[in-house]
Amino acid sequence: MYSKQTDFEQKLIDFGTKVEYIVAAEMAGKKNANDAYKEIKSLFEEIKKFRKQEKKQDNPLDYDNIPTRY
Repeated sequence: MYSKQTDFEQKLIDFGTKVEYIVAAEMAGKKNANDAYKEIKSLFEEIKKFRKQEKKQDNPLDYDNIPTRY
């Protein structure tokens, strides 16, 4: 399904998966709501830093030049 994706897209997919697990743990009562919020906020900050770093490197998301490893 996700055969061709940029590094940023892969980070977003990983972010979504981690958020799903955190929310499921919170709903199951295994995690405090405040702790879950802090974890998700931390993960989101990582995504923002990665995106900002990509912009600084002047590396626009170019779908025509996707690395061969994908």
